[in-house]
Amino acid sequence: MPIRMSVIADETGLAQSSISRNVALLSQWSRHQVKGQGLLEAYEDPTERRRKLVRLTKKGEKFAKSIADMCNH
Repeated sequence: MPIRMSVIADETGLAQSSISRNVALLSQWSRHQVKGQGLLEAYEDPTERRRKLVRLTKKGEKFAKSIADMCNH
């Protein structure tokens, strides 16, 4: 399920610019066209083009599940 970058910023107390940088690092390609981790995908909100939405990729879902599994053992 996608989440707005602004919500991530509000929930974490971090600046929007920090969220944007970190999302870029965890995406397929960082802002400087350096290969990223491929865990997240960021895209324009189709209903409000100024907003960015973020969601886990399949790789990100697997990673999140493995972390949750480790925490449950």
